[in-house]
Formats: sequence, structure tokens, C-alpha cells
Amino acid sequence: MPKRIEGVALYLRNPRTRKILVLRERHNKEHLGKLNGMDANPMETSRPGEKKSRTLKRLVKEELPGLRVEVETTASGAYRIVPGVLVWLYRARTHSCRLPRTIGRRTEVDTYRWLSPNEARKLWLRQGAGEMIEDGAARRRRVMRWTCARPAGLT
Repeated sequence: MPKRIEGVALYLRNPRTRKILVLRERHNKEHLGKLNGMDANPMETSRPGEKKSRTLKRLVKEELPGLRVEVETTASGAYRIVPGVLVWLYRARTHSCRLPRTIGRRTEVDTYRWLSPNEARKLWLRQGAGEMIEDGAARRRRVMRWTCARPAGLT
């Protein structure tokens, strides 16, 4: 039986502007439900044996450099984005309107934008991101989604 992959995601909101941070994926990883050019909320795969708190810190450091982010300590939901991949969603906030500093950094993501949740839901989103944005905007807690919609383009 293959090992289950786990990860974390952020619903990162600026309470002043009421916008959320959305980024663009730069690599194909169909086994994780993403293709180059898809948009998503920040997500990171956990390393084997890594605690979720450590994965969250790594996510902020690697994908959100230069932003001061406050992450809630308890996940608001869990999403099986594709079979064998479970992602825990955490609510987070920042009071900065700046975008992460990525000049000269090799990252798996780019094209950061602050958008309203409604604007974000209209994008070509990676699998699971639409449900996370919808639940984050509705402030739902204790969410368990065992199926996430397959975006166009995934085989």
C-alpha cells in the first residue's frame, strides 16, 4: 500500500483589505493535483516524519519570504486533494499589502496577487484550492472534504 502524502495550506487573508494571497504554480506535479500555470493558495508537502507546525514554518519561509504571517495553531479543515494526498488548511493573516520578495530566488511558485475570494475562485485553480478558498471565505471550521473537484487539464 503506498504511503499517504500529507501537506499544509494557508488561507492567508489581509483583514484590512479583505483580500487573500494567491500564487501561480511553476511545475507539473499531477500526483499532487497541479500543473504549471495553475493558481492556488500557498501549499507545501510535508517531509516524511515532519510535524505540521514545521511544514507551516517552512511554507512561510520558502513561499512567502519577507511577509510577516500569523498562522492559527489549529487546522480549520482537511482536504483529500487527490487520492493518497491529504492537506490540512490553516487560517492565517498578515497586515502587509506587500507581495513576497522572490527576486533572485528559485521557487516553485510565482505571480503573487492579492485578490478577493470571489476573484480567486474564477481562476484556473489547482485541485483542492477552490474548496479551500470557498471554506476559508465562509469561515468554516472542522471541514473534512474527501473529494475535490478536478480542474480542466488534469488527466
